[in-house]
Amino acid sequence: EYHTIIKKPMDLSTIRKKIGAGDYSLKNRGLQGLRDDINLMCNNCLEFNEETSHFYEAGQDMQKCAKEILDKEESKLSAKLYGLRGPGKTQLTPLNLKSVLDGIAASKSNADRG
Repeated sequence: EYHTIIKKPMDLSTIRKKIGAGDYSLKNRGLQGLRDDINLMCNNCLEFNEETSHFYEAGQDMQKCAKEILDKEESKLSAKLYGLRGPGKTQLTPLNLKSVLDGIAASKSNADRG
């Protein structure tokens, strides 16, 4: 039923694989690509699940947490790219993108506890 409703699936495992493959490097799609895939995953969750379900609520929470974290990371990256170091000196590496994704997952876990 899921693949009948959701035409373009996305999940955290696929996002992690794309990070490892360098699909979100600056020469590819950068943080915007990561943001797009996270939003796709969360929007799929909202589309597939009923508004009264815990999954729907978790999708909303994750999307909010992801936006906050990615906005901060984008600001930091912009400052590095266009600051004193000059454009093009900072790379989005799989390691720091993994940290961003882990931060999103951790923020969601902390929100569930609080």
